[in-house]
This record gives sequence, structure tokens and C-alpha cells, in this order.
Amino acid sequence: MFIDKKVLTRLASIFFLMFALTACTEQDAHDHTLAEQVADGSTVTEYTCSMHPSVRSTDPNDTCPICGMDLIPIENEGVEVSESAEFTEFSPRAVSLMRVQSSPVIQGVAKEMVELQGRAQWDTRHIKTLTAWSAGRIETLHVDEVGEQVNAGDRVASLYSPELLSAQQEYLDAVQLLENRQLSPTLRSSAQETLRASAQRLQWLGIPQSDIERLVAERNQEDAVAIYAAMSGVVIDALVAVGEYVERGAPIARIADPEHVWVELDVFPNQVAYLSEGQKVVVNSVGLAEPLMGTVTLLEPEFDDSRQVVTARVEFEIGASQLLTGAFVNAQLEYEQQDQVLIPKSAVMYTGERSWVYVQNPENEYQFAGKEVQIGKSFGDYYEVKAGLKPGDLVVTQGNFRLDSELQLRGQASMMSGRQHQEHQHSELVDESSMENMPNHNAATEIISDENLEVILTHYFAQWDALKSDDLQSWKSAAENYMAAVDAVDWSEQMSEIRAQATRGQQHVMHVSDLQTARDHFYFYSLAWIQIARKQGTSIEAHVAYCPMARSGAGAEWLQPNRELQNPYYGSMMLRCGEMREPLQHEAS
Repeated sequence: MFIDKKVLTRLASIFFLMFALTACTEQDAHDHTLAEQVADGSTVTEYTCSMHPSVRSTDPNDTCPICGMDLIPIENEGVEVSESAEFTEFSPRAVSLMRVQSSPVIQGVAKEMVELQGRAQWDTRHIKTLTAWSAGRIETLHVDEVGEQVNAGDRVASLYSPELLSAQQEYLDAVQLLENRQLSPTLRSSAQETLRASAQRLQWLGIPQSDIERLVAERNQEDAVAIYAAMSGVVIDALVAVGEYVERGAPIARIADPEHVWVELDVFPNQVAYLSEGQKVVVNSVGLAEPLMGTVTLLEPEFDDSRQVVTARVEFEIGASQLLTGAFVNAQLEYEQQDQVLIPKSAVMYTGERSWVYVQNPENEYQFAGKEVQIGKSFGDYYEVKAGLKPGDLVVTQGNFRLDSELQLRGQASMMSGRQHQEHQHSELVDESSMENMPNHNAATEIISDENLEVILTHYFAQWDALKSDDLQSWKSAAENYMAAVDAVDWSEQMSEIRAQATRGQQHVMHVSDLQTARDHFYFYSLAWIQIARKQGTSIEAHVAYCPMARSGAGAEWLQPNRELQNPYYGSMMLRCGEMREPLQHEAS
């Protein structure tokens, strides 16, 4: 088919003109949209880097000066600054999506149930040590086994003593001399002095007056010293054997009164403030038909640096003989303080040395402000407030971490941005930006799915269970399963630092040969999952716990599946050291 060249030329010109007009129109529309956004600030007024949220620019074409990535817009929909500079206002929809709940700061009676562990021990004031009155050889032992019962005055042992023979002969010589009626007054006086001295010497050797009188009557010298029980009780130490030579003063046996047993409790540094002399304590132990009520009689002033505890002594008016010495005991005491300002634990967020809360404006439920507070003692589900809040203030108890994320992303005062004075973190900790790097969850978006998080936490809790039980092999098995679960997650680029934290030392897990190294690994895993769980919550029960003594006194948190505090960083050595913090399980949708 023949087509005129002029027609083809005209058609090509028409198509080119249409294409050019379309492109110009789209570019104008695009430029106009951006111009309008910058001019009126309707939705996008500022841009940031998804990896480094501290970077801010009003130019959409800028790149991040740190990593070179394109900047992304910060949408202001749902967030605006109120007339009061103290508060930031959110839209009702945003508050609903963050599932914000608040509770008032209260003032009243504060109670805390303190749990302690220790052992039943003999009351040292009712222990007697039987000793040799003179040097010699053990001839006979009437008590040679721990646990034997003795009565006061029972013969415990016999000691052959040349010194005893000499003292007896000296005494008998003085008696015989005094029986001579023709003795001169001077010699009689000297003999009487010798008699008194030798009688005293015999008493020092442990010979009772009755035996001395029998010696005079029978004129029959004994070559062994009898050692008698000074009290009734039970033998707790048998220290010599028949035929053994002992020096004067050497211990033969120790006897304790079974009616006098006390309990020595281990008190961790964070518990000392709750204890004082005179407090009542409920004690339970193996062999007891029912718990015993005792009284704290002594809080030792010396700190045991090797065990990181202070010892508290508990004594009992009745029932002490039921305790088995050496047995572990569990104790509870209730500490009570009047007129305390209290805040729910779930309202408090921690940044090392600081405590941070969000306060809701009582006149506008969509306005919130961050505050640094000073926290004191723990009382059940509450903390004592020393400074920063007053009774009646409304504090956010749920959704506070999502609220903090929103403010953090927008560069406003938040838990993290408020810690400029605290440059601390240990070199091994995740950089603060890793918290900021997490996706924004203003729409309750998951960092990882609840299903994946539940599987990972199951294996994480298995590690916790192994470490609190000092079981290295079980920890290795749990850590291997944990690593497999973490690897199964499809991690976003933004979460690379958190993922690295959650899998730190992955290649070396199966080569860990001691519990301390295992606990170091667990510490880094805890950092990652506490951050994630605080951001999005958990579908299963999970609680944050904290030990101030962990990691050489720097303190460390961990997650556990219940509220019965059990410390994985110390295991059986200091299982109850620490405190429970906030629960992280979110409400079902």
C-alpha cells in the first residue's frame, strides 16, 4: 500500500507535539505539587533519612550527608504542636492507633513484699566448745559422732596427763604433811599454802571439787582427766580421735543447743532499703509443717563483696528447733510506707541513669508531654516518685513507646533525644540510632510479625531458663534454635543493626565453654529484643526485669515469661537479685 510522504511527515509532527505537551504538563504539575507543599506546609514540610533520623532538610532533593541515601518525607498528618509549648498534640486517629492509655499519679500507703533466701544456722551464742584442760593423750572418747545427744555433766572424753599426776602428788604430799601434829607453825603455814596452790592447779586441770575430796579420802591418783559436757545439746563437731596428742586448750568437740537456731538471709543491695531491725519475717523451709514467724534482729553493717550481699539475721520466739540447720529457707517480709507518691511501673521508660514518662494533658486527651522523673523504691506494680510528678498527673501507661517513637522521628523531645548529657553507652551497645532506625509504628505496624516474634521469644526464654539454672548445655541447645528462628525472619535493610545485635557471636555459640560467656551473648540478645518488644509489644506474656549488679555493676535488663524474678546473669548465686519492670504483652486486636 502506498502512503504519501507528506502525510507521514505531518503525522510524525503531530505525535511529537502531543508527547512534548504531555511531558511539560506532567512536569509542571509535579513542580506545582512540590511548590504547594513547601509553600503551605500542608503535608510535607521536612525530610529525613530513614537510617539517620537526626538528619533534617526542607529540600526534597537532598541526600543524607552520613550514608548518602535519598531523604524521605516526614508527614505531619495527625501531629501538630499545641498552643502550649509543653505539649504535643496528636489526632484522635493517631492516639487510637497507638493504643494510648493513661493512669493518674496517686498518693497513699505503699506496700512491697520482699522475697529473700538464706540458710538456717546454729545460734552461735548457744554453742559450747569443749577443750583439753592440759596437754596429753586422748585415752577414751564417749562422744565421737556428729549428731549425738549429750546432757550437761556427761563425760565426753578422758585425757591421760602427766601434768595431772604431778599436781595430784603435790596435793597429797601437802595433805600428808599437814596431818603431822608435831609440825612447826612455820612449816604448817607453808604446807597450807602449798595445799591451796595445788588444789587450784587441779581445778585448772578440770578436776571438780568432788574428785579432789575423793582423792584425799582414797589416796588413789588418777592418770586421766575427765572432760565433761558443759551444757545439754547435740554434737556438731567431733574434733579428735582416740590416741591423739593434744595441747592445753585444744578443742575436743562442739555442742549446740537445738532449741536455738536462727536464719541468716542474703539481702541484695537493691533490697537493703526495705529492711530494718524489728521487722517481722515469714520463713518457710524443708521439714516445716507451717511457716514460722521471726524478727529481724541484726542487719550486718559489712557488705560481702564476694557474694554481693548483706546478711540479715532472723530469730524466733518459738519453733526454732523445727528448722534443719544448713537447709535453704525462703523468707517474705512486707515493707510499708505511708503517704507515698506512686506511679505505675508500666509508665516509666529507662535510658540508663534517667527515667522518662509521658504526661497527658488533663484538659486535652490528645496532648502529651515528656518528663524526666526521679524514681525511688519499688512497691508491687508501682514506683515511688521522688521528683518530677505530683498526685493527679495523668501518665501514659500503654502506648508510651509508640508515642516516643513518633516524637523521636519528628525530632521533638523524647526519651532518647533528651539524653544528650549522657554520652555513655558501653562500646558494645547498639548505637542509639538503631532504636531510631526502626520503622515508624504510628499505625501499629509490626517490626516483625507476631508469629515470628513468638517463636523467637520462645527460644530466647529457653536460654533464660538455662542460664538461671546454670545449665550451659541447655543454653547451647536453646541458642542454636534461637539463631535458626532469627535467621528465618525476612529482615528489612533498616533493621540490619538490630539483627546484628540479635545474632551477635552467631558463629561461636556452639564453642562457648563457660557460663559467663553465654551470659554475655544473652545480654546482647536481650538488648535487641527488649527494644523490639517495647516498640510493638508481644503476643505472648513477656516482662522486663533488671539487675543493678549485672555486668560488673553497670546493670542489665532481660525478658522473662512471668513475674517471678529469676536472674539469668547470676543463676543460683543471686537468683533473686533485681526487680521486675514493665510488662510488654499488647492487647489482642
